[in-house]
Amino acid sequence: MRVIRSLSFLAIILCFSVTSQAQIPFKELSVSGTLSNFAGITDISLKLPNREGSVVASGKITANGTFILKAPIIEPNIYRLWISENNNFMLILYPGEEVSVTADATDLNLNTVVKGSRETNLLQSGTARLNDFARKMDSVNQVYQASAGSPKIDSILKVLQAAYKKLDDDRRDFIIAFIKANPASLAGLVFIESLDMETEFPCYDLLDQGLFKAHPNNIFVKEFHLRVDTERKLAVGGEAPEISLPDPDGNILTLSSLRGKVVLIDFWASWCGPCRKENPNVVALYMKYKDKGFEILGVSLDRDREKWLQAIKDDGLVWKHNSDLQFWKSQAAKAYGISSIPATYLVGPDGRIIAKKLRGASLEEKMKELFGF
Repeated sequence: MRVIRSLSFLAIILCFSVTSQAQIPFKELSVSGTLSNFAGITDISLKLPNREGSVVASGKITANGTFILKAPIIEPNIYRLWISENNNFMLILYPGEEVSVTADATDLNLNTVVKGSRETNLLQSGTARLNDFARKMDSVNQVYQASAGSPKIDSILKVLQAAYKKLDDDRRDFIIAFIKANPASLAGLVFIESLDMETEFPCYDLLDQGLFKAHPNNIFVKEFHLRVDTERKLAVGGEAPEISLPDPDGNILTLSSLRGKVVLIDFWASWCGPCRKENPNVVALYMKYKDKGFEILGVSLDRDREKWLQAIKDDGLVWKHNSDLQFWKSQAAKAYGISSIPATYLVGPDGRIIAKKLRGASLEEKMKELFGF
């Protein structure tokens, strides 16, 4: 289990506001609709999905269940058609569009029909496919749970694992195909988050190039571009970004000062349970290879200096350490795109990245490969 800093990009969508560009002309967006089951519901709005829930347009639902919302906007963006915190619907809208919505007011996500918004339709159809995969994968899990006590569990498990893998592969292939067909679609930002960036980096790179060219001012695109660009710089074979932070004595300790050795950069913290649990394995590896040209640089995401130093002492971490005690705002964490810990980067004597995200048995195997024993 890992300590995770943030939620998926779908959650990030709920946390940022749009950046205005005064030089870009505004165009009026119109969203009209017809609602069923609207008794007792009088207000509806269109919101930007930021912390404050900025209202772009608001209106009243008429006696016959219709509404119309109009707002001048400057660029395509992700919005929420909003009745309440638990009843809202994601739309991807462009300046000048005239969009119509037919929905159930008690659940805006139930059989909603949207016309006049190609991007929203892409989002809807893609979401429906992914939900179908999720339902089928959940069904496989339910069959496994129901079969847990069966004397034939081994043979059943083999069949279920194959079925689950097939569904997961098909889900992955669908997302990749969607992004290849729609590399500039904002809907891709929602779908790609279920793919691992490292193993599926070409797909991330394709979407980043398409989106950044089409929507360079969009805050969600900027955030995505930053993440992809960081991963691009951290590819295996590339030079490891410099780390220059104070050691426990307050002296600056740099990664580059360790050139000539194989260095494991270990991002951890005293408050990270999984990190502390992993530490005995790391200590064993260090003791085995420290005299063969191996070093560890423990980069802590602690905030409390005394707790950091006490954890080093308690866990017997007798290697190099540094930290700016800035928690997730650590300069090193930003440079390496760290969003969860423990996290590791293995760097060669030439300062280039050999491997990353190695822990436990996988790290031990890599060390054996490098040192020959």
